[in-house]
Amino acid sequence: MKEKILRFNLEEDSDPAQSGVSYNRWIPNDNPFNAELGVQSAVWSTGIRNNQGFAYNPITGKLYGSSHGPHSDDEINIIERAKNYGHPVVIGFAADENYMNSGAGKPSSSLPVITSEVANKDTIGPSYQDPIHTAYASDQAEINYIYNGNVSNNGLWPSEGWSGLDIDTSTVIPGAKNSLLAASLKWGRVMRLKLSEDGSSIINIDGTSDTASYFGSRNRFRDLAVAPDGRSWFVVIDRSETTSGPTSANPIVPACGGCVQKYTFLGYKRSMAPGANEKSTIPTTIPVAMGTPNTIHHTRTFAINSASMNDTVWVPFNGPDGNIVAEVKAKMNGTTANNLGNVSVSYYRHSGPVREDAQKKLYLNRNITINFQNTPTQPMSVRLYFTKAELDALIPALNSAGTGSGITDISTMVVRQHNGAIGASLTGETVAITPVIREEFGANQSYVLQLLLEPPFSNQYSFFLGNPNSTLPVNLLNFKGSYQDAGNVLLQWSTINEENSREFEIQRGVDGTNFTAIGTLSTRGSGANKTDYTHRDLNIADQAGNTLYYRLRIIDNDGKFKYSNTITVNIPFEPGKVVVMPNPVVGSAPVKAYITSSVNTRVKWSIVDNSGRAVLESSMTVRPGSNTLDINASGLNAGIYYLVVRGEGIDQRVRIQKL
Repeated sequence: MKEKILRFNLEEDSDPAQSGVSYNRWIPNDNPFNAELGVQSAVWSTGIRNNQGFAYNPITGKLYGSSHGPHSDDEINIIERAKNYGHPVVIGFAADENYMNSGAGKPSSSLPVITSEVANKDTIGPSYQDPIHTAYASDQAEINYIYNGNVSNNGLWPSEGWSGLDIDTSTVIPGAKNSLLAASLKWGRVMRLKLSEDGSSIINIDGTSDTASYFGSRNRFRDLAVAPDGRSWFVVIDRSETTSGPTSANPIVPACGGCVQKYTFLGYKRSMAPGANEKSTIPTTIPVAMGTPNTIHHTRTFAINSASMNDTVWVPFNGPDGNIVAEVKAKMNGTTANNLGNVSVSYYRHSGPVREDAQKKLYLNRNITINFQNTPTQPMSVRLYFTKAELDALIPALNSAGTGSGITDISTMVVRQHNGAIGASLTGETVAITPVIREEFGANQSYVLQLLLEPPFSNQYSFFLGNPNSTLPVNLLNFKGSYQDAGNVLLQWSTINEENSREFEIQRGVDGTNFTAIGTLSTRGSGANKTDYTHRDLNIADQAGNTLYYRLRIIDNDGKFKYSNTITVNIPFEPGKVVVMPNPVVGSAPVKAYITSSVNTRVKWSIVDNSGRAVLESSMTVRPGSNTLDINASGLNAGIYYLVVRGEGIDQRVRIQKL
């Protein structure tokens, strides 16, 4: 059987009836096969085996159809005027010659003997049209073997049994914009096929694979549709237990026969890594969003809260091309999820020379702004994506004074954050944030930085990527730190090309912004030789919080200096600890205490003088984790005092010196 595509008017036209036949009025006058004698034909195109799904793209004006192959080569065709798609003498692509009868007689079905698909294509002539995609265009020998009746069980045929077809034009799911979605009767899944920009061909999703598969079930998907918002896909499940894979000898009972199933995209789950150091689980085949350079682009707005069921997953934000810009996760492990309300992301790509700020510090030619309807109240995470080409341009760049960027590779990238709106350049004050993850994304074609956002919070974050420090006087190959079982931190770094450098000053901080020197090491390298250094920080017991920040101040012989990148070291949680910083307390500065608790509880605190008299006292509620207590000590005289903190799981007495 050779199916045809028919085209009719939706309303009658003014054609007169001919010889008592009135159907001419329902047939368009410009149909391709209308006869000159006034007998019109509804046929629009021919040579299709059994088209089961259609999808129309109003942007490109293209109509797509999905149909089964007889054994393999299920086809996706662009349905066009007067085209012949070859069935039954050409199956799939003509040039692959993978349907040929190699023995006497006919194949196992009613299909004709095919001696050459290429010859049959030539016989059809200029009207012949290849499909834009064929599933499992296997090698000639395999298909010939099946075609000649050697495999009667259709469950073993390399086919999908496509039924319904739709097109996704939204930017909700990374990489899915401008993709055809084909439902599978045979495998109970949805296949996504990425269209070229003009919609005339299928492009590889990851350079090797032409489809992506979703779900996979016992069900036979008879039809599907994409919701207008792009977040949900609907599939209609067949009641049948046989055909297109299952057979009467091997029936498969649908898990939800006759149902309409809704699948809604919420985001990406966390990786197996715990805490803040989760790896991105976006498929690495997804490109980073580009868009028109020197233009501010805005993503779609999404509500992120418990009502939207996405406050515990990574919610992606994509550019107009449907590719990734950033991700937002409203809840960290062990904390309460933020109700962020409506969240939107904007980004800007600069196409000129690498940009510099007012202090001549260079930064990446991409900046990203995230806007929250509701200001966060709990720690949360974001991911920022950028391209390898953008980093490659920043590394060797020089500013207007001839100074470099301070970036040697992805490990030296720092994020500069301020609370202004999206713009074409960096203006105003920034706070340096050290990413918890810096890594390649997508076979070294792009990168991702993951940030932990902590108090004080804002409802708008603008991120500029670079390093607020200038070029290092030595080539720092690496800088890393690790917590040791003995209760100390081991810092390690390596260098080459140590010319005119004097020493390293090792600095520690508890907030990533304010640092204190904890030791020095003299440089001892020369020329191109690699030199390794180590330093142990033995004084971490009285440090606030469970994350310590380290950097190197690299000092030249002439006293000039530059800073390394900042690294973080996580310290095991120690409930019941109380730390006062800075200590001694100078002048009217407040006493700042950090209290670590394992539970929600109420604690009492007091400042006690040397005689044991309480000169200040109060109470506060603490939550699990690190808590900050600010005490106004401006009225205290110089001397020695003690901060006493008592509550469930906490009983500490800390000596304080007031200067």
